[in-house]
Amino acid sequence: MGERVRRNKHHVLKIWLARVRKEVLAATHFTDEEIVNSLDEYLDVLADLLGRPEDERATAVENVKIACKHAQQRIRLECYSIEDVMLEHDLLHQVLSEELQKDGPLGPRENVSLTHFIFRGMRAAVVEFHQQFTQQDQALKVSVERLTQERDLREQCVATLTHDLRQPLCAALITAQMLLRNPTVEGRDKLVSRILSNLHRIERMITDLLDATQIRVGQTLPLTIQETNLGTVCKNLIEELAPTASPRVKCVCKEFIIGYWDETNLRRVIENMLANAVKYGWQHTDITISIIKENDRVRIAVHNFGEQLNQSDLAQIFNPYFRTHEAKREGKKGWGLGLTLVRGIAEAHGGYAEVASRNEGITFSIVLPLDSRAHVANVLQNETL
Repeated sequence: MGERVRRNKHHVLKIWLARVRKEVLAATHFTDEEIVNSLDEYLDVLADLLGRPEDERATAVENVKIACKHAQQRIRLECYSIEDVMLEHDLLHQVLSEELQKDGPLGPRENVSLTHFIFRGMRAAVVEFHQQFTQQDQALKVSVERLTQERDLREQCVATLTHDLRQPLCAALITAQMLLRNPTVEGRDKLVSRILSNLHRIERMITDLLDATQIRVGQTLPLTIQETNLGTVCKNLIEELAPTASPRVKCVCKEFIIGYWDETNLRRVIENMLANAVKYGWQHTDITISIIKENDRVRIAVHNFGEQLNQSDLAQIFNPYFRTHEAKREGKKGWGLGLTLVRGIAEAHGGYAEVASRNEGITFSIVLPLDSRAHVANVLQNETL
């Protein structure tokens, strides 16, 4: 009987395709090649099985494997249902029985064998289709949930951003109106400086948002690499923070570490890690900046004493718009972008960012090559290809 199947294969495929197009509604959306797909191979396997001695047929599983392959192809066609897959197998059984009978009647054993292999394949295909569909459904639910959470986080971020932008914008506007009404007002230079300060604050907010968006879509931030003294950068930052954070902030740098980085963006990284430590760390406890050389790399770490982060927070802490459970519980405002910038800037230098949370507090670190020029040049070269 195997030889009969092989001899009539192309005719069987032609008739089966016509019936499928007539009876399986989903098939109307696809080409003949997409519908036939692995069925040509399926008939070759079936011919081989039916050509074997009866004692070998019982343990054969080749048709199960090809039936599972057929089901996987059907699940990718999207509009196919499990009923459509079953109907296709039933139509195949009908067409094969009819066409093989034309070469001469099939004996009882041959009929049983043909039915056995077709319907065992159908059962395997149905199970595979159901498993694949279930996995896709679960993955879709997870994606929808993730997108919903991300949408909510973005909306919160936009609301916070709008609020944060309004304050310096209003301050600059009021000061400018005061100068327009009285250009010779006493302390004019101080008022102009106040306007500029508020405008610079707005500019930094917008830059952070744009850079975080660039990081989120997988783009590398542009850098301007120059020789930079990390000790000097930290010293200047601490002096600038004196009115708000010092003397809480300590800098531990056992040696002068000079390398090639983007000084402006490194300042942003350290500022963001310090701002995070001041905002979420325990009050009246020290915040420590550590700069440590590790072979051909440097580690910049900011440690604060505070409540431990749970594993869920640690896994997502650098994600855009993410807020920790503690931040939400205590109603602390924020965009959830500062640490995203920390990671993005570190990676743009050819380094990475990490976080450790233990009983003694929380440490955010970035690890960078001592010379980032080669990495930045490679990135630029790849982007121009």
